[in-house]
Amino acid sequence: MGAFLLLTIIYIIIIKYNVSIISFDYQIFYSFGVGVGSLVTLASYNKFNNNSHFDAIFVSLTNFLTSIYAGFAIFSVLGFQAQQMGVSVEDVAAEGPGLAFVAYPEALLQMPVARMWSILFFFMLFVLGLGSQFGGIEAINTAIVDQWPHLRKTYWKVTASTCFACFIMGLPMCFSGGVYLFTLLDYNTASWAILLIGIAECVAVSWSYGINRAMKDIASMDMKLNVIMRFYWKATWTVAGPVFSLAILIFVFYNWEPPRYEDYVFPLFADLLGWAIGLSTIILFPVGVGWAYYHGYRGKELFTPTAAWRPTKKILDAPRSDSIVDLETTQQGPYDNMGYIM
Repeated sequence: MGAFLLLTIIYIIIIKYNVSIISFDYQIFYSFGVGVGSLVTLASYNKFNNNSHFDAIFVSLTNFLTSIYAGFAIFSVLGFQAQQMGVSVEDVAAEGPGLAFVAYPEALLQMPVARMWSILFFFMLFVLGLGSQFGGIEAINTAIVDQWPHLRKTYWKVTASTCFACFIMGLPMCFSGGVYLFTLLDYNTASWAILLIGIAECVAVSWSYGINRAMKDIASMDMKLNVIMRFYWKATWTVAGPVFSLAILIFVFYNWEPPRYEDYVFPLFADLLGWAIGLSTIILFPVGVGWAYYHGYRGKELFTPTAAWRPTKKILDAPRSDSIVDLETTQQGPYDNMGYIM
């Protein structure tokens, strides 16, 4: 009922105010870090009996309140600029990088003590960008040191190498055509691609692994849920999450428009490049299925959990396996990071 009400409200907002549903999708996935590996990575450092249920609710409420606060902070300034110019807010508002680097700074210049507000604003942007990188960088670093545990002794070198590589790959966006490359990346990775990853994660836990098995694992972590909460999470993971995400995905493709920046429409080769970039983020889906098929798994076995899929507490000190399909080829000793355990 609550999900249906939320969907109805979103539908009314989209129709009445002509708001793109991609904006809702992008904001939720980006602000929560869903589908990019950062949540799983950071959660892997928790104790086994950490109350992740409380953490999820607390982070959701914090994110919701932060969005409201940011809305007041942004639109109060844009409203001030609109009043100074004698136009409506929608005439001075902008999307994407234009909001942070054009519209908002112009509004700050018209305020008293403009230099102070400008310094505070861009310092806030710097801190925001720096903080946003922690989760993503840690996800990459953890994957590297879990694959090659000997690198954990020089973890700072792994972090430095990852940051330097990201710095080099980000340099083209600082050139004169950088905003077009940024638009191309943003358009093809922050909408349909990340939605597919979110759907796959939800289906993997609720249907492949099994929702009842997952709920038992949650109970073994000392998270006691009442009947209402158990029903809510079962309904959300098995039905609401995949169905609503799939509906949004269909809506995105149905209303698909080629990427553009202001009045510039990208040529065909750039559009194809964007599709290739988006597909690169989900290429491991068919590769993983092909790899499992090569190892002899057929039909239903491709979507059935193996013996390696169990709570980390039961196998933390057991011989470790580097296989995702069985417990063969084991190595002695515990895992360096519990996020690596299947």
